[in-house]
Amino acid sequence: EKPWKQIDKVDNNFRYSQIGDPGLHRGKALDIGDFPNDVKIFKEFMPEIKQKFVLRKRFQDGAQRKLHHIISKRNLLGKTITWVGIHNRRGDYGQHLNALYGLSLLSADYFHKAMNHFSSRYNQVIFVVVTDDMEWAEENMSHPGVEFLGHKTVLQKDTDHPLATGEDVGDDLALLAACNHTIISYGTFGQWAAMLAGGEVVISDTAARTKEGRELREGGFGPGEENGWVWIEGTERKTYEFLHSGTSSKSSFEFPTFAKQIIIVLHYVILSLSRI
Repeated sequence: EKPWKQIDKVDNNFRYSQIGDPGLHRGKALDIGDFPNDVKIFKEFMPEIKQKFVLRKRFQDGAQRKLHHIISKRNLLGKTITWVGIHNRRGDYGQHLNALYGLSLLSADYFHKAMNHFSSRYNQVIFVVVTDDMEWAEENMSHPGVEFLGHKTVLQKDTDHPLATGEDVGDDLALLAACNHTIISYGTFGQWAAMLAGGEVVISDTAARTKEGRELREGGFGPGEENGWVWIEGTERKTYEFLHSGTSSKSSFEFPTFAKQIIIVLHYVILSLSRI
């Protein structure tokens, strides 16, 4: 049964206010749709989620080896480094953004502004880029403070073993989660990486127009909230100067504890079946 109200034409964009109905609490198989990401429900459980959903040791170790290699290569042993993960979702996502929201993929200008946000606040910043289009990243985001450590290509999914761990997904998520702060574009992969990493998050204001943006706003992570999420202009400007390192509305509906427990369990199941 799928009793939820469809918000707009976007598939699986539901408002789950009916979940408080006691009639849905027993004897029902509830379909919460594909890609549920109702931030306001699981926000308060994030400390517990971060304890339970720990990346496999080989991914954590791999991320640390890469970061330590960069420290050694740059002769920064013993220095205080601020690591900022950058996730840039591109590929076929451009068609998705245009068809559903009339949006385009973010330009290099957005990422330069986002990097400038951190470079102007910390003395020794290293940006770690993870993306599904590394060629674009290397052409548009090259800078002395940037390291392209994510997978160069997206590995083909093993359709014969759909529950098998995606090595590229695990490696890239571990890299982002190992950073102090995060810059994200669109989608839930970057969002979850940012939440696992903690710290400050820079996101484009154009993302507020998407399903995931609505969920973030209603969960208290929207523009103007004092929670470490910084929404900056995502539209391109003609002039830009990069600073080198060294220098909303909320939903009023309150979900009952029972409903929260149901959704959290469903999130656990979905995430445990993912490739991370």
